[in-house]
Amino acid sequence: MTDSSSKNIIGLNGQPYRTAGEGSCVNGDIELNLTGCSGLGVYGYTDFTDDDYGEVNQVTGKSTIRMKNCNFRTLSDKSYNCGEEDISTTSVAYLEDTTIVDSYDDPACVNEVHVKGHLIGGIAANDIRLEENAKVTGNIAVYKVISGQGEFWSYESSIGFAADAKPAAGTKIKIVPVKKSTNAAAPYVPYNKTEQLKNRIGIWFLSKENPDLYRNYFTCDYNKLESISSNGYRTELRVKNAVACNGSHNWAKAADCGWSDIEMYASMYDKEANHSEYGKETYYCTACLAYEVRNTPKKVEHDYVVTEVVEPTTEHVGYTVYYCRYTDCNEHYKGNFTDPLPKPSTDTDKKPTTDTDQKPSTDTDQKQSTDTDQKPSTDTDKKPVTNTTKKPVKKTYIAVSKLKVTLTSKVTYNGKAQKPSVVVKYGSKKLKNGTDYKLSYKNNKNIGTATITLTGKGSYQGTRKLTFGILPKKAVLTDVRSKKAKTAQVKWRKDTSASGYVIYYSTDPKFKKGVKKLTISKNKTTSTTVKNLKAKKTYYVRAASYKKTGGKTYNGSYSATKKVRIK
Repeated sequence: MTDSSSKNIIGLNGQPYRTAGEGSCVNGDIELNLTGCSGLGVYGYTDFTDDDYGEVNQVTGKSTIRMKNCNFRTLSDKSYNCGEEDISTTSVAYLEDTTIVDSYDDPACVNEVHVKGHLIGGIAANDIRLEENAKVTGNIAVYKVISGQGEFWSYESSIGFAADAKPAAGTKIKIVPVKKSTNAAAPYVPYNKTEQLKNRIGIWFLSKENPDLYRNYFTCDYNKLESISSNGYRTELRVKNAVACNGSHNWAKAADCGWSDIEMYASMYDKEANHSEYGKETYYCTACLAYEVRNTPKKVEHDYVVTEVVEPTTEHVGYTVYYCRYTDCNEHYKGNFTDPLPKPSTDTDKKPTTDTDQKPSTDTDQKQSTDTDQKPSTDTDKKPVTNTTKKPVKKTYIAVSKLKVTLTSKVTYNGKAQKPSVVVKYGSKKLKNGTDYKLSYKNNKNIGTATITLTGKGSYQGTRKLTFGILPKKAVLTDVRSKKAKTAQVKWRKDTSASGYVIYYSTDPKFKKGVKKLTISKNKTTSTTVKNLKAKKTYYVRAASYKKTGGKTYNGSYSATKKVRIK
């Protein structure tokens, strides 16, 4: 290895050269030839900026790496990251029968990669060239173009094309589904044509073009490439199992798979179970894309709430009426019986006495009384007292399902438990929290879908589930400028709670037409270069953070818009 300044910025065995705060600049070409090496890490060998250290490591010439029969850890412009914005414009790697034994995301991360023999480990590059019937096992990320003829040995991996990237004319890649073997010399072996595939295999595109336009560049012995699209930002050619699954499908729930075509199919059949009917859920086979609609159990358990309380009277027992809260169920019963009230006694039942009615008593007037002289009294001897019998008093309870509830449906993540405003009304009457109802919260801190349980109190009975979304923070653009012709450098503030970012750009300041977007899939990345812009035009740029969790994607608010004049 030689260079004109005698400074080595190639990190061997995981030890990169660094000059903190100053960076390292090499004027001239660097060439590294390695055969039969093991445990090597090569990174930071060409033009890149290290945001964490504030360094600029730069090779103004051309970096060339040649590896044959090597096992290495990583080969990347950045040791921890490999996105389109990190790819150099000068580096070239020639890889022959090379294996990446322990790596970061897409470890062969250079400008131009030439592959001979079998490469195990994956590639991310602007320009990928398959030579002499090369084959690759691992993810392939194409940022500009892929060319040549060879095989893609897919083991839970895919070929991904960035926006505007495509195969070159004459490219022909055979898709070979493979499985792991116990042979160390041949760790992967192809499925034969009579076997069912057990893993998903796809070629996906960020381009808005129809992926069917790319079918002719790929062949497969299983060869049916089904075209499906995801929720909003990519499409895929999925290898469909040529062998019928015959009852051994690899089922997955369709409604939350992330592919809009499949979810759209599911939406036609899926429905929630109620108290009298089965629900429906659609499942799809990840291997052959077959569908199956399954019943979900009825809500067989009655959920009773108090709807009426009848107070006891002197003539009637008291009781409580319970109804099942499900609107499609009329099941009810009476319970909690109480005894009638005792009948009251009043002075009107007694005959008044006066002095004139009383005669002087003498011994002869008084007769000795015996028990036989007394006439037993019964209720029939008493005259009924008017207006003493009360009618049953009914106390009606209102089910919370009848209440009108208004709440903030979306809030922004702030690292704390969120409790958005909830307004509950019965008709025009606004109810009070703590008096008429109470609220309890679940999953209300992190980005995703939070749940509120509203429980009635007093005159209001039953429970009700409410949900609201917690979205990523509003993105912050820090700089947008054009340093080179037809490009714009975009920088933003890092959001540790997000999965990544989406950069939107257009010549329309209102983003109503001609809007393009660039997805950044790593939250550590805080800058990117937008290419293929129109020279001498003003572009408007904004960004948004996104978070993937629970099978769903949550998007934050747009940043403020910045404009830039393209060179």
